[in-house]
Formats: sequence, structure tokens, C-alpha cells
Amino acid sequence: MRVKFLRPVQGYGYFKGDVGDVPDEVAARMVESGAVILHQGEDPVSLPEGMPARKILHDNGFRTVAEVLAAREALTEIPGIGKKMAENIVKYCEEYEGRADGTGRAAGDAGGGEGAPAADGR
Repeated sequence: MRVKFLRPVQGYGYFKGDVGDVPDEVAARMVESGAVILHQGEDPVSLPEGMPARKILHDNGFRTVAEVLAAREALTEIPGIGKKMAENIVKYCEEYEGRADGTGRAAGDAGGGEGAPAADGR
């Protein structure tokens, strides 16, 4: 069954917003838990929202962050993507790949920003 992930699910390599196929019985449990919704039709742009040059990348055949990272050296060859934009795209992708919860923060980061004390006061 095709589902859209609302949050990461342990054991599956999907982030928030990704669309994937899972067995029907697994999909039913994921829907009940609120982790996914049933996907209706084709996702017009499957790259994460907020990604720099998202539409340009999608229009040039990129469907995943991994595909974009694999082409990091050739991004400036795509019309509309210059050196600075390519750097921003790669930075975004590297940070996205490191996310554990799909929020834009690394696992365990409370989102307090640089220099903010850790949850245990250190």
C-alpha cells in the first residue's frame, strides 16, 4: 500500500513527507498510530519542502535527497543552479540526511540553538 509518512518510523528509511510502499497490514498499523496517511495519486514534487531549488531539481529528474547528494559535483550544470545555490543545496541535503526525526534537528537536540545549555544543564 502506498503511504505518505508524517514522521519517521523505526525500521523504515523514510522521512516526514516521503512516500513509500509498505505491506497492507503494516500500513494499517501505521495509519492507526498516526505515522502515515494513505497516499492518493502521485506526489508532484517528492523532494523535501524547504529544499533550495526543489522544483528545479525535481524537473531535472531528482526524486530523493540521496540522488541529489550523489550528483553534488554536477549540480551547477543544471540551468538555474549556480555555484552558491549548489553549495546551499548540498548543505541542506547533508543536514537533512542527518535528521533522525524529520524536524530539522539532530536526534537529542532540543532546538535551543548554538550555545544553548543542554537539557541536563551543561
